[in-house]
Amino acid sequence: SGVLVIPATVSHEGQSYTVTAIGERAFSGCTEIRMVSIPPTVTAIGSYAFYGCVGIGDPVVIGEDVTRVGLSAFYGCAQLPAVVFKARRCMFMGGSLATAVFGNCGRLTKVTIGEEVTRIPDYAFCGADGLSNTVVLPESLEYIGEYAFSFCSKMRGEVVIPDGVTTIGECAYNQCHAITSLTLGAAVDTIGSRDFYKCIGLRTVMVRTTTPPRMESSTFGSWLMVNGERVKGEGVMVSVPCVSKTLYEKDATWSELGVFKTHGSCSFTVEADVLVNGSWFMVHGSWLEGSERGVRREKGDSA
Repeated sequence: SGVLVIPATVSHEGQSYTVTAIGERAFSGCTEIRMVSIPPTVTAIGSYAFYGCVGIGDPVVIGEDVTRVGLSAFYGCAQLPAVVFKARRCMFMGGSLATAVFGNCGRLTKVTIGEEVTRIPDYAFCGADGLSNTVVLPESLEYIGEYAFSFCSKMRGEVVIPDGVTTIGECAYNQCHAITSLTLGAAVDTIGSRDFYKCIGLRTVMVRTTTPPRMESSTFGSWLMVNGERVKGEGVMVSVPCVSKTLYEKDATWSELGVFKTHGSCSFTVEADVLVNGSWFMVHGSWLEGSERGVRREKGDSA
């Protein structure tokens, strides 16, 4: 029938066994498979398990407890239209562009990430060059792996990095030419080298973290070199928190991106205990960014 249903359990000589893995090359080259159902008991999908299964025309679901997807596991599934990725803590998924899990899947246009996923593994969707819709990342996400979406040249629209993400591995969105907008969440502290290299369609970048994330000059490399000379970014608006504008302007790497726009309030408050003539006072201050003095309100006995 072309429908492959992998069971959650199998029996042999009266003994029941749980199916926890799909072996290497298990269904490689089975061109008549149209749909595959993988049970939630599976935690590992072997290398080349569905390699060249050109007939799969229904979405594939990667279950919540999958921790490993082997090299080129779905490579060459030319009719595969969509992937639902629910693996909450997958640690391995392919190993290079040459062994990309979803490489040469020309009709793979949509990837849906489950709401409980905490990490996108290294190389997860690298080279999925048919992927045309921006992948919405869940609020549960903490880590985006190296080369996770690199060479997805048709991925278009807005990329929003959730506030829970602290690290974006190198080359994560390298050469995603059609991305037009990027928002970096409030907890991002490390952005890898060449992460947004040659994202030539990028026009707006909004950074939500008040402390400039660590990054390399090559992170937005295509903005910075013209005819071999380092230049300021042109045609790209970079917006940073108003209270942190000075920090970004003084940062050696961020300052290379050009003139910053700002968003959010330009004031912040500080509370401190102050000893005056032997008496302690609670001091509340409101300051404007760039100002050396602020409005002060004191609580306690008058000094």
